[in-house]
Amino acid sequence: MTKNITPQYAFQAGDLKAKFGENAPLQSHIVSAAQHNSFELMTRAYNDLFVKLFPLDQGGEPVEKWMNRISFKEADSRYIVNIVGEGLEKPSTAKLRGISVGIYYRDADVGLLAYNVVDENSRNMGIGKIMVEQRKAAMLAEAEAAGKKLRGVFLECNNPARISAAEDSIDPNKRIAMYQKWGARVVDIDYVCPDEAPGGGKVGTLILLAFPHPKTGKYPGKRDVEAYLRAFYQKHGIAKPDEDVDFQGMMEQLHNGRKGAMRPLAKRSANEDVMRLRA
Repeated sequence: MTKNITPQYAFQAGDLKAKFGENAPLQSHIVSAAQHNSFELMTRAYNDLFVKLFPLDQGGEPVEKWMNRISFKEADSRYIVNIVGEGLEKPSTAKLRGISVGIYYRDADVGLLAYNVVDENSRNMGIGKIMVEQRKAAMLAEAEAAGKKLRGVFLECNNPARISAAEDSIDPNKRIAMYQKWGARVVDIDYVCPDEAPGGGKVGTLILLAFPHPKTGKYPGKRDVEAYLRAFYQKHGIAKPDEDVDFQGMMEQLHNGRKGAMRPLAKRSANEDVMRLRA
């Protein structure tokens, strides 16, 4: 038997309090198969917000896939969908402000912040940061429920050296600066992402960032980054990552100290832009 939606009021970020006050109506909800109308709310947010930025033919995913991964508790890839808005208890009339998706890879004990969409009329209100923190907390809960610790939380972002502001919905430099303000650090490797589409090749226009642990505040070490990359490659159809030339190159940079070509990000100090990995 399902329960009604019970949004958590999202006041973790001070800038949100300042914007709305303590009695603000803004709510945050983690989608659950156990809560009545939760999938209805997710489907509406998907149609109204998500597909505008991520249509299926441009890297988006079908909402049915999300439902399956949320419902199937034994799946290794656990999907975490966070919705922010007002009046979320009534999906048909809710004011939707943002939707975001995270994936927790249980076997590897790592997470990916996959999608982050904020309504164009609701930007600069702290909503993006709320959705990052909510998904990190949900990933930690998934990890602890499995008797694990959450080795790292990662994020992909367009590389401003290879993608111009005109080619992205937000200037990649500004996007990276925003994530760094929220604690993210660039992982200093030549990141190559396998394409999810069968036969789609690989993507070399992205960079990889890592967030601090939601409980300890520590950044992932080299072995943690390797665990993420290995799991990600395997989930994208590369069964033996160690035999893949791009994976080999990233491992060489990661463990033998060779730096990746991320220098256009170094307008600020190196300590601010690049994550120094521990063993």
